[in-house]
Amino acid sequence: MLKAKRTIGTGRASGNGPRNGRGVVTVGRKREGQPKAVRNTPAGKFGQRLEELMSKSGFTPNEFAERIGKTPDMVRKYLRGDNTPHIDDWPMIAHVLGLKDASDLLPKLPA
Repeated sequence: MLKAKRTIGTGRASGNGPRNGRGVVTVGRKREGQPKAVRNTPAGKFGQRLEELMSKSGFTPNEFAERIGKTPDMVRKYLRGDNTPHIDDWPMIAHVLGLKDASDLLPKLPA
């Protein structure tokens, strides 16, 4: 099987992909937080609540993923609001975060 070899230019030629200002091609993009369109959705609010609880408990996404038996990528999807955990996983998540009840994972709603 042949492997494709990727060459990276000096950053002077155009059309070689995005550059980071130092002549190095950047692949993908770093996603910080949630897109505006996701923030006010139920999944987005769950992600914000989960991020808040994880930071209070001192978990990184990788550590948290290991404790709940999910991949770090899946936990990042939860945090971004791209996905939510299956309802059967909520008790384990609540236990790992030190919550009394799985309903404590729900975002606080205004009165």
